[in-house]
Amino acid sequence: MKIKQVFFMLIFILTNISANPLAEGEMWIRVSDYLDNLRGGVTITVYDINWQIVDMGITASTTVEQYGNAFIWMDGEPVSTSDSAYAMGPLEYEETYYFVIDNKYAKIHVGEHSQTPDEHLYFKNNTFTLNPTHNTFTLVSQADWNVKTVVVKNSFNAGNVKIDNTLHTNIGTNGLTKIFGEPTFPHTLEAIDNQSYDNYLRKFQSWSKNGSYYASNKTASITAVSATYTANFLNQFNLTFKNSFVGVGNGGTIKVNGITESSPTIEHHVLQFNSITVETVYQVINGIEYLFKEWNDGVTSSSRTITPTDNKNFTASFTGRPYNGYRNLHFNDSDPVGTPIKVMWNQHPNTNVTKYEIWRHKKNTSAVKIATVNRNNNLSSYIYTDYDYSVTHNTSTDNLIWYDVRAYYSVEGTYRRNAVQT
Repeated sequence: MKIKQVFFMLIFILTNISANPLAEGEMWIRVSDYLDNLRGGVTITVYDINWQIVDMGITASTTVEQYGNAFIWMDGEPVSTSDSAYAMGPLEYEETYYFVIDNKYAKIHVGEHSQTPDEHLYFKNNTFTLNPTHNTFTLVSQADWNVKTVVVKNSFNAGNVKIDNTLHTNIGTNGLTKIFGEPTFPHTLEAIDNQSYDNYLRKFQSWSKNGSYYASNKTASITAVSATYTANFLNQFNLTFKNSFVGVGNGGTIKVNGITESSPTIEHHVLQFNSITVETVYQVINGIEYLFKEWNDGVTSSSRTITPTDNKNFTASFTGRPYNGYRNLHFNDSDPVGTPIKVMWNQHPNTNVTKYEIWRHKKNTSAVKIATVNRNNNLSSYIYTDYDYSVTHNTSTDNLIWYDVRAYYSVEGTYRRNAVQT
């Protein structure tokens, strides 16, 4: 009699373990064909009441427990790791969920926690049923699960995008394809502005739907239609401008959009299909005046409007020649008549001006060079005496002679002309 009692207790314990080995309060799911043969590898998607995915799972090809080939477990209930691939959850008590299998979905309400036996959700012949029906789970309704195909792309065929606040990276040329059930709409798309790709910063402009304008905001709501949505971007081009002075460098100033800037300029950002204007500035640096020659792309106009198609650095080259503002060129024209003519001028401030040529021009004749005076850094001014001609007070044009002192800039081999009469 004592042995029988022990045997009876052992059977009782084993029976309870095998009936509920994974969790308490779970719902077993059996997905089968019309002959009630189990269907393995079928995707089950569980959504919350707001159509946010709670979990996804697949069915086993054999029973996981009792009659089910997948199961749902509740919050706080332990799950065996050996069968966790077929487990979905956790679900909360007193909440409503949607279960999607194939082209059908069921709305199921989870009631209060109870100690009732496990429930089974059957999906057979595209129909959901609950058996047995206890108070914990209630099959509220079921309907067709019609889906829409949504493709989301960036116009530059790469980069990132957000769908329903989830960031998707490296979406590639074909974009990202999402299959949504009709009841889950609307969904939210969000373009990621200022993406760097292929050496350009991409600036968001608008959304298009199947090639037509859709929305201007970065965040757009989409309705239940199959469509391709493209976030349209323009390239931001980076442009810099600078001067190039032989032997001096890239200093000075330059005008960009009418504003004078130091050279090299800051980086200017120009949106694709937009323009920017740039203009060189006449300038004198250390006694050398610089005359614009050309841009590094061959353009010879000192002022230009640029519609860029790429990032680019623009360089304006110049020819330097001595500036004459220094020289105070004058003569001894107040001396007595007959005094030899003296040509006088100041030392050029740039030590690369290494000599001065004296040129004379008489009426109806060509100018001729009559002397060369080498630079003497110990002098602040020069006097050259032309003994071939003298001072006269006769103002007849037949008596006039023109003189010019032409400074020579050795760095570029240039002279400056500026004839003066006496």
